[in-house]
Amino acid sequence: MAELHGAPLPARLGQGAALALAATAVRLVFDPHALTGLSFRQGAVFFSAVALAGALAGAGWYATDGLRSRGGWRRLAAHALAVLALGAFAVAIVAVLF
Repeated sequence: MAELHGAPLPARLGQGAALALAATAVRLVFDPHALTGLSFRQGAVFFSAVALAGALAGAGWYATDGLRSRGGWRRLAAHALAVLALGAFAVAIVAVLF
């Protein structure tokens, strides 16, 4: 299996968490009142859930590396699976925590 990127799994977990947190931070720049009404603890749980969902999506990205390296429809399927996995992880984590 050819790898597109030689990063090990822990690096992919960190990248996924960082990207999810960065995307959330960008959203908060454009809508600073999005978290209004949450206590500090609820905010911390929210950001932890975002980071966890991103890390799990990073693991999914790592797992589909072989499909992306083949190209064609497999590459498209791998990208779609990774995006769907991020959404599913985020919804599941938020549903469990809130």
